[in-house]
Amino acid sequence: MVDDHYLERYSRQIILGEIGPEGQKKIKDASILIIGAGGLGSSVIQYLGAAGIGKIGIADYDKVELSNLNRQLIYKNDNIGESKVVAAKNYLIESYPSTQVEVFKTHINKNNLAKIIYKYDLLADCSDNLETRLAINKICKEQKKTWVMSAVGGFYGQVAAFKPSNGKSDKSDASYDDFMKNIVFDEKTCSNTGSIGSAVGTIGGLQATEIIKIIVGNNNNLINKLLIFDLLTYKSKTFNF
Repeated sequence: MVDDHYLERYSRQIILGEIGPEGQKKIKDASILIIGAGGLGSSVIQYLGAAGIGKIGIADYDKVELSNLNRQLIYKNDNIGESKVVAAKNYLIESYPSTQVEVFKTHINKNNLAKIIYKYDLLADCSDNLETRLAINKICKEQKKTWVMSAVGGFYGQVAAFKPSNGKSDKSDASYDDFMKNIVFDEKTCSNTGSIGSAVGTIGGLQATEIIKIIVGNNNNLINKLLIFDLLTYKSKTFNF
């Protein structure tokens, strides 16, 4: 059951043929775990919260720093020195009070992720290091969880989606190893690469849109695909794994 306030707030989404009332209900019932609350993560948090996701989990160990503020727009000067997950939770509670928020102030690895992810429908990988992604890939395969990743290096960005096989003899099993064959930039150095806030926000917005499309069952998605976007030339390419 929803009230008039809810219908008014999400009316511009509900009138979309690709979403409609049924799609909005799926969004409202969905639970998303976001790994990383940096530039990409903060953009995904903004857009998923604004879309009406019912439950959002956020995992990050870092604190807000002054150098974050050019691209991590959910944080303000007053948040400097504060835990990112605490600041992100407060942002969501204030902006989107109907969204349930759970935070995990920890470095994600294959051991603790397995204990967290089981109660979430889908994972958004907004981390900035290869070790975390390998752990995500391993646990999502084991628990049959769909996950969407993004990365930014300078003006380049990439988004991909992975849906582990259901055990049947099909070709839906997306491998992160296959993805890495098409890698454009070294993800191990992304955290040390310069970035402009609008570029990070654009890729984070694409990742959030991809998540919403998967939730509502839109088949025009990036599962088993890699999208590469060059924000200098506005050229893009999509590769199949």
